[in-house]
Amino acid sequence: MKWCHWWLFVFIFLITACSNLKKVGSEKNRHFRASWVASVINLDWPSKTSTEIFSEQERILVQKKELIQILDQAVKMRMNAIVLQVKPEADALYASDILPWSSYLTGTLGKNPGYDPLAFAVQEAHKRNLELHA
Repeated sequence: MKWCHWWLFVFIFLITACSNLKKVGSEKNRHFRASWVASVINLDWPSKTSTEIFSEQERILVQKKELIQILDQAVKMRMNAIVLQVKPEADALYASDILPWSSYLTGTLGKNPGYDPLAFAVQEAHKRNLELHA
């Protein structure tokens, strides 16, 4: 009787162990290939020169073009994600009730940049099938 229970246990164990093989083999092998985009001291984006542009519309256009170039380069390098620094120095690159607008966008701490840089980054990253982590 003990042998019967033992063989039954082995049989059930093998059935359940083999049933998981299909699930493991069918999962897509995916790697996180990301690039960090630093905003502190205008290191990667936006550039320091863009904050010195007098015209708001021109500054916005330059900053958007710079970000698009970074995203396009990430696609060329076969990246699948961007990690965007959105809180460089106790300030923010997005509208916040707590933090002021970053001076790295306009050159002046707390000044509204005239657009939502984070929303723009998310939209453009998704157009290129990139994840955006902020």
